[in-house]
Amino acid sequence: MTFSFLDQYMYSILIIFCRIGTFCIFLPPVGEMNISQRIRLLFGVMFSYVVALTIFNNIPLYPKSTLQFFLLIFQEIFIGISFGVIVRALLSAMHVLGMTFSLQSGLSMGMIFDPSQGSQGSIFGSLLSMTFLVLFMIADGHLKLIEVINQSYDAFPIGSFFSNSGSFIEAGLRACSDAFNIGVQLAAPYIVVGIAINIAFGVLSRIMPQMQVFFIMLPAQILAHLFVFFIAIGSGMLWFLGYYQEHLTDMLSFSNKAGM
Repeated sequence: MTFSFLDQYMYSILIIFCRIGTFCIFLPPVGEMNISQRIRLLFGVMFSYVVALTIFNNIPLYPKSTLQFFLLIFQEIFIGISFGVIVRALLSAMHVLGMTFSLQSGLSMGMIFDPSQGSQGSIFGSLLSMTFLVLFMIADGHLKLIEVINQSYDAFPIGSFFSNSGSFIEAGLRACSDAFNIGVQLAAPYIVVGIAINIAFGVLSRIMPQMQVFFIMLPAQILAHLFVFFIAIGSGMLWFLGYYQEHLTDMLSFSNKAGM
């Protein structure tokens, strides 16, 4: 079967959309749960059209069989999911930080619906996630993400997922592990303050058993953690923003070297 130029062009946009459209599901802030699906779809289609103009000559011709066509589509979808999971996994460090802060300060019962996760989450986790997204947009991090997925076609041509599946899995696991480690590191001041307060009031309860330590400890615990929060949150967010941008730079080098 022969295809005209228009048929090849529509096929090219479809193949590119399979990777980029899937990546846009996770792309911050377009991929947030409170963003309309129509907006994400429109952004993915427009982005795919722009990328198709730049790499049109490097797109393989239409496969000879239907099975090869669907395998090509599945591979592009999996590549988009892999990049999206790597990008989104590191953002969960903010939720780890928020939940750890809530547990240490005694505010863990204050749970709200977190639109970024689509489930219940801590108040401070939602606050930190939205704050980081604002800083991320101000620092033009979204442009860096678009650059990452655009350059991914140089390192991972269309239909190359199966030959690089091990690298994608390894990078995804490393991103999830780094997110938890970074969240705990950012929450280290609150963990130290929480341990110190619990030890102090534990000693006080042994000295004065008749004292209602819980009613005295809880307000002091909340005030102490909020005080440390307002002191450390600025430097912590800037450090995490720098780390996230460095991670995106590593992804660019990974795309250029075709190795995670």
